[in-house]
Amino acid sequence: MGKAKEKIEEFFSSSEPKKESIKSLVHDLNDIEKESIIEGVDFSRAQLGDLWRDYQSGRPVDFETFQPYLEDYNILTGEIWADKLIPSDKISLAVGKTVRKILPDSRVVALCDDEHLPFSDYTEPNGRPAGVERLGVANVTKDKHGEIKIGWEEQEVKSAVYSPEAKNNFLVSAEAIMRKHEMIYPNDEPSKNYLLISESSKAADAEKLVALLAEQGFIRRQGEKIYFVNPAAENPLYREIELRRNNGHWRCEALDASSFLKPENLDITHLVVLPNYYKKQQDRVWEILRVLGIDSSHYHNIFYDEKMSPAEVARVIEEAFVAVAEMEEAA
Repeated sequence: MGKAKEKIEEFFSSSEPKKESIKSLVHDLNDIEKESIIEGVDFSRAQLGDLWRDYQSGRPVDFETFQPYLEDYNILTGEIWADKLIPSDKISLAVGKTVRKILPDSRVVALCDDEHLPFSDYTEPNGRPAGVERLGVANVTKDKHGEIKIGWEEQEVKSAVYSPEAKNNFLVSAEAIMRKHEMIYPNDEPSKNYLLISESSKAADAEKLVALLAEQGFIRRQGEKIYFVNPAAENPLYREIELRRNNGHWRCEALDASSFLKPENLDITHLVVLPNYYKKQQDRVWEILRVLGIDSSHYHNIFYDEKMSPAEVARVIEEAFVAVAEMEEAA
């Protein structure tokens, strides 16, 4: 999007992509990204002029900045500790307040991750219920000659899960924090002015997403794994995107993209503001949204360095919007 999107479109219109030309494209995109960074905030995937014109014309605008993970807070009760917010959540709340001030009639959206778990060893913490999964496990042995053989087998392992009470409290706590930080106003109404989405509730939508993409020939299955495959991807780096792991867990890309299945999303402009480490994930989400009919001029990403202070990130984004508004007014 922005200069980056223009470069990608130019790349595909000029020639058949080859390995060497793809490397050149990646180099060019990195240069464009550097040029689009203002004081640590990356606007390379945002077209603020388009966004501002959409908002001024009365087109609905949704924005996401606050995407908390339950694993970062009280995993037993679901409580988000207001005095122990992680750095990216502090920034996202400050940015959310600023964007809501700039675009007061926009709708606030928060995708609350109560799905992904912090325990890579699948141990069961005290007081936390556990389920059973079948996961692929490497089986290393030696034959009679002493040569190493590597096999692959399925084993049952414990998998921690969040309780229904913790998941519900997590959403309640997220709303309270957003109200405290003035992302949600006192008279705001659910769905109309703000929308809180539980990521664990998106599994059914992810299945619908896969079914829809399969009808269009974009799905490849490999056991329990599911891939989105598109040889004509806008970014050649993401011609193949994993949507579901072999253990049946959905990837964030599938859960995020499934939120856009409703037809009305085609008539909404979307702004998503996240830390830098989400860039590749959001690029992959964009590839899926593109084939669903979302226009690039209506989907915008801003990324920031989470080492910055919340006030700094909010200020840079506000100044960028002010500059765009002044340019539009002068035009």
